Amino acid sequence: MNWFDFFNFFFSAHNEKRPADAALCGRSMVEMLGVLAIIGVLSVGAMTGYSKAMLKYKLNKQSEQLTYLLNSTYQLLSETKFTEPEGKASNITDILIKLNLVPQEMIKDPNSKFIYDAMGNEIFVGWESAPEHEHDFFKITLFGANNRVDDDTCLNVLNFSKEMSGILWQTHFIYSADEDDSDHYAVRTYGDAYCKNSACLKDLTVARIRELCDTCLNQTTCNIRILWY
Repeated sequence: MNWFDFFNFFFSAHNEKRPADAALCGRSMVEMLGVLAIIGVLSVGAMTGYSKAMLKYKLNKQSEQLTYLLNSTYQLLSETKFTEPEGKASNITDILIKLNLVPQEMIKDPNSKFIYDAMGNEIFVGWESAPEHEHDFFKITLFGANNRVDDDTCLNVLNFSKEMSGILWQTHFIYSADEDDSDHYAVRTYGDAYCKNSACLKDLTVARIRELCDTCLNQTTCNIRILWY
């Protein structure tokens, strides 16, 4: 054997892979499919967790925005900036916008009489003269998509109203009946100072809130309103 044949034999033998070595150099199709399945499960879990986190963020933001609007009306009165509009009931959202008493993220059009919360509901802040109640009052009305608030908004607003029951007059639903399509004000639940002979916001349980929202969402349309003096 000459040197050329020797080296040729040597390198051929050295580079030849044994069956056991070959198995270590790659992954089977079954293994790859298993890895992809695991990645898929983890991705779905991550997206579900992200969706839940985003919903919780939006609901918390919605509550903050409602609190801001409540405080804005008190500021409006305390600084004597508010001149009662003509008429028994008025939308004062544009007044609050012009006085910088509305969070900027709620404003889509500075000239509009409507603003939008973190859940996408259209909102107007109203004032109404109510001699029969011996007080004028303010109100926030939330209109959902297709004139119907979603379930998460309903639950959140009722929980918010319960927490704010010490300063609210009442919270109620507004829905249209099929037979005449006129507005009906239903399920009035009252703040601490006004619920002696009526349902109290502070007494709402988780089960009762769930029941009220189910009743609302079974209507053709259903929006929600918060009122305070």
